[in-house]
Amino acid sequence: MKTVKQVAVENAGRERRVEYRLHYPPELSPALTIGTQKLQVLDISENGVRFAASEQDLASVDGQLVATVRFHRGGEHPIAGKVVRIAGGDIAARLEQGFDFRTIAQEHDWVMMHLA
Repeated sequence: MKTVKQVAVENAGRERRVEYRLHYPPELSPALTIGTQKLQVLDISENGVRFAASEQDLASVDGQLVATVRFHRGGEHPIAGKVVRIAGGDIAARLEQGFDFRTIAQEHDWVMMHLA
Protein backbone atom coordinates (compact mmCIF):
# COMPACT_ATOMS: atom_id res chain seq x y z
CA MET A 1 0.00 0.00 0.00
CA LYS A 2 1.30 3.45 -0.94
CA THR A 3 1.59 6.30 1.54
CA VAL A 4 -0.25 9.58 1.09
CA LYS A 5 3.07 11.26 0.25
CA GLN A 6 3.92 8.67 -2.44
CA VAL A 7 0.56 9.12 -4.14
CA ALA A 8 0.96 12.92 -4.04
CA VAL A 9 4.38 12.69 -5.68
CA GLU A 10 3.11 10.33 -8.39
CA ASN A 11 0.22 12.68 -9.17
CA ALA A 12 2.43 15.78 -9.24
CA GLY A 13 2.79 15.65 -13.03
CA ARG A 14 -0.98 15.53 -13.54
CA GLU A 15 -2.15 18.03 -10.92
CA ARG A 16 -1.14 21.47 -9.77
CA ARG A 17 -1.67 20.55 -6.12
CA VAL A 18 0.98 18.19 -4.76
CA GLU A 19 0.25 18.36 -1.05
CA TYR A 20 -2.18 16.13 0.81
CA ARG A 21 -5.27 18.10 1.83
CA LEU A 22 -7.11 17.12 5.00
CA HIS A 23 -10.83 17.95 4.83
CA TYR A 24 -12.50 18.28 8.23
CA PRO A 25 -16.02 17.22 9.11
CA PRO A 26 -17.69 20.26 10.74
CA GLU A 27 -17.85 18.73 14.22
CA LEU A 28 -14.09 17.98 14.25
CA SER A 29 -12.67 21.08 12.59
CA PRO A 30 -10.12 23.21 14.43
CA ALA A 31 -10.62 26.91 15.09
CA LEU A 32 -8.73 29.60 13.21
CA THR A 33 -8.25 32.78 15.22
CA ILE A 34 -7.63 36.14 13.58
CA GLY A 35 -7.45 38.81 16.25
CA THR A 36 -10.61 38.21 18.29
CA GLN A 37 -12.48 36.32 15.53
CA LYS A 38 -12.76 32.54 15.73
CA LEU A 39 -13.54 30.86 12.42
CA GLN A 40 -14.05 27.24 11.34
CA VAL A 41 -11.23 25.54 9.44
CA LEU A 42 -12.55 23.55 6.46
CA ASP A 43 -9.28 21.97 5.31
CA ILE A 44 -5.52 22.23 5.66
CA SER A 45 -2.45 21.21 3.70
CA GLU A 46 1.24 21.84 4.24
CA ASN A 47 1.06 25.21 2.48
CA GLY A 48 -2.62 26.07 2.54
CA VAL A 49 -5.72 26.59 4.63
CA ARG A 50 -9.37 27.09 3.77
CA PHE A 51 -11.82 28.39 6.35
CA ALA A 52 -15.43 29.49 6.61
CA ALA A 53 -16.12 33.20 6.77
CA SER A 54 -19.15 35.43 6.71
CA GLU A 55 -19.63 38.62 4.73
CA GLN A 56 -18.62 40.64 7.80
CA ASP A 57 -15.19 39.00 7.93
CA LEU A 58 -12.62 41.31 6.40
CA ALA A 59 -10.44 39.71 3.76
CA SER A 60 -9.38 40.57 0.26
CA VAL A 61 -7.60 38.57 -2.40
CA ASP A 62 -3.86 39.19 -2.08
CA GLY A 63 -4.43 40.38 1.50
CA GLN A 64 -2.13 39.09 4.24
CA LEU A 65 -3.36 36.44 6.66
CA VAL A 66 -1.82 36.09 10.11
CA ALA A 67 -3.69 33.68 12.35
CA THR A 68 -3.49 30.82 14.81
CA VAL A 69 -5.03 27.38 14.35
CA ARG A 70 -6.10 25.60 17.54
CA PHE A 71 -6.39 21.83 17.12
CA HIS A 72 -8.85 19.74 19.17
CA ARG A 73 -6.10 17.23 19.93
CA GLY A 74 -4.16 20.03 21.59
CA GLY A 75 -1.81 22.79 20.66
CA GLU A 76 -1.85 25.98 18.67
CA HIS A 77 -0.09 26.53 15.39
CA PRO A 78 0.69 30.04 14.06
CA ILE A 79 0.20 30.51 10.31
CA ALA A 80 0.89 33.34 7.88
CA GLY A 81 0.31 33.77 4.18
CA LYS A 82 -1.71 35.43 1.47
CA VAL A 83 -5.41 35.13 0.64
CA VAL A 84 -5.74 33.60 -2.84
CA ARG A 85 -9.48 33.02 -3.17
CA ILE A 86 -12.76 34.14 -1.61
CA ALA A 87 -15.82 32.22 -2.82
CA GLY A 88 -19.12 31.08 -1.40
CA GLY A 89 -18.33 31.92 2.20
CA ASP A 90 -14.89 30.28 2.08
CA ILE A 91 -11.50 31.95 2.20
CA ALA A 92 -8.45 30.09 0.90
CA ALA A 93 -4.89 31.15 1.69
CA ARG A 94 -1.49 30.05 0.44
CA LEU A 95 0.77 29.84 3.48
CA GLU A 96 4.34 31.03 3.80
CA GLN A 97 4.33 29.77 7.39
CA GLY A 98 2.20 26.63 7.30
CA PHE A 99 2.02 23.09 8.59
CA ASP A 100 4.61 20.34 8.39
CA PHE A 101 3.57 16.97 6.98
CA ARG A 102 3.84 15.34 10.42
CA THR A 103 1.18 17.72 11.78
CA ILE A 104 -1.11 16.92 8.85
CA ALA A 105 -0.61 13.17 9.38
CA GLN A 106 -1.30 13.44 13.12
CA GLU A 107 -4.45 15.45 12.44
CA HIS A 108 -5.57 12.89 9.85
CA ASP A 109 -5.13 10.07 12.38
CA TRP A 110 -7.00 12.05 15.05
CA VAL A 111 -9.91 12.77 12.70
CA MET A 112 -10.16 9.12 11.60
CA MET A 113 -10.16 7.99 15.23
CA HIS A 114 -13.00 10.39 16.15
CA LEU A 115 -15.34 9.91 13.19
CA ALA A 116 -18.59 8.42 14.39
